[in-house]
Amino acid sequence: MTTGASDLGTALSDLKLAEAMRVLGLLEPGRLQAQAMEWAAAGVDSASVRELTALPPGSDTAERVALLAEAAAELELGFATVQDARVFHVKAVLANPAAGIPGGNPLDISNNFTDHFTSTAKGAFASFTGRFRRRNG
Repeated sequence: MTTGASDLGTALSDLKLAEAMRVLGLLEPGRLQAQAMEWAAAGVDSASVRELTALPPGSDTAERVALLAEAAAELELGFATVQDARVFHVKAVLANPAAGIPGGNPLDISNNFTDHFTSTAKGAFASFTGRFRRRNG
């Protein structure tokens, strides 16, 4: 994600990226309060963003994540499907390889994606060959 969102457009884009990462399970909620402060300073006007900035230190992670989801809904920055969130996230990563990646390391998400894809492909292959053997066995 971009840090130091200085204008409203960038701040809204950052918030939408944070929401995509939440939907995809990639969000690091520890930075949400600082990000919300950046969004508010850039002019994002949302009751949930204001509430997120006002949370006491060490507040509940689930509460911070819920406030992000509420802010995205209030600002109409949410996603209808997980696929929509994935497309937005991929476009952000292609535009800036360190954007939208927990810790900013493209290899982390690449390795996770590769591991998931390999596991899914192996499962599909095993399922297919098992069915083929039952039919022709």
